[in-house]
Amino acid sequence: MDRYSARINLYGDTERERIKNRLKQNLSNRLNDGLSYKQVKLNGVDTQLIINTGSTPYNKTFTSLPGQKILAGDYIEWVNQIWLVCEADCDDEIYIDGSLRQCQHKIYWQATDGRIISRYVWTQNASAYNNGEQGNNTITLQSNQFMVYIPYDEDTECLNNGTRVHISKSNIICKPYELTRPDDISYGYGEKGVLNIIFTQSQFNEQNDKLVTLEDGSQVWICDYHSPTPSPEPSPPDETTDLSAVITGGNTLRCGRAKTWTVKFMDNVGNEVSDCNFTWGVSSDFNVNQVINGKKIQLRIDDEQLIDCSFLLSVIIDGFVAAQIEITIFNGL
Repeated sequence: MDRYSARINLYGDTERERIKNRLKQNLSNRLNDGLSYKQVKLNGVDTQLIINTGSTPYNKTFTSLPGQKILAGDYIEWVNQIWLVCEADCDDEIYIDGSLRQCQHKIYWQATDGRIISRYVWTQNASAYNNGEQGNNTITLQSNQFMVYIPYDEDTECLNNGTRVHISKSNIICKPYELTRPDDISYGYGEKGVLNIIFTQSQFNEQNDKLVTLEDGSQVWICDYHSPTPSPEPSPPDETTDLSAVITGGNTLRCGRAKTWTVKFMDNVGNEVSDCNFTWGVSSDFNVNQVINGKKIQLRIDDEQLIDCSFLLSVIIDGFVAAQIEITIFNGL
């Protein structure tokens, strides 16, 4: 009787649980035999996905493996192309259904701290859409527009009205487009989501739009380029110890959202020092919520009246400031 009960309960204690687990097992067993079973990379990690190749060429539907987590805003690398997960069902009890769009372009822009950031995007011609600006002004430039879909993350959430990027396959001349309508709500499903933005054609600025060479040797147009400001040399902790500290995390904080900064210590030849006694310091005329966890500090500001204000974040060793950055609070809506 015990052996019989064990066999009955092999896939679960209830009939519903047994049906669900058998379905998962059968689906996994049949994967290798299906023509839709594809080897892909999910955010750079090798995995498998069931892709309906009979759908339209640049718009595919998919089914995940049982227990596989996949979110709207993830990237899929398949058949030497980058695909954006635009939809992913929140019902993941057995598997996740969703849709993919093939990315046709990669946009580049510069963060306030000087970093060059890039993302693959799915674009549509949007010349017939409202660009988010008032329509009473006289237009003297071409009014071509692109609707761009891009993963929503810590870097892309800083994209706001006025951000300019080059949108063209060719680098012969710069073709700048200005962000005129950001939308982080309509496709903001799940933990990540997709940012939907409209870029409107703008005028080339000979002084500020630069063809920049990246570390891999490739060249890209960066609109409104500014030379990264070198970080000030940190003050030595004392007269006998040659330690330096670097704070990473950027110099902006979105109002209403927590963000984390990290400190790294190095000796005078550039070797990382793991054990160092230090304290975090926040200098401001207002309250900044802080959660400290060793070399990490999480900061948050909820008062919208403090937007565009700034404060100082420091790393202090034995009473000396080893590193310091100025952080500006922004709206980000």
